[in-house]
Amino acid sequence: MGAIEYKTKNILGISISKERNMFVAERFLSNIVDEYGYHLFLQTVVHGIRKLVDF
Repeated sequence: MGAIEYKTKNILGISISKERNMFVAERFLSNIVDEYGYHLFLQTVVHGIRKLVDF
């Protein structure tokens, strides 16, 4: 559900369920995998700096 200001049509607020957020995230990630393929990355921290290591 959302709230829209009548005259300017600005979005005043929006509420999206956790399930809807998860659905949107799953669709987004699925599209990324379809476009670029599946890659496994490992995140490491060295001296406080995060790095992604590709396998």
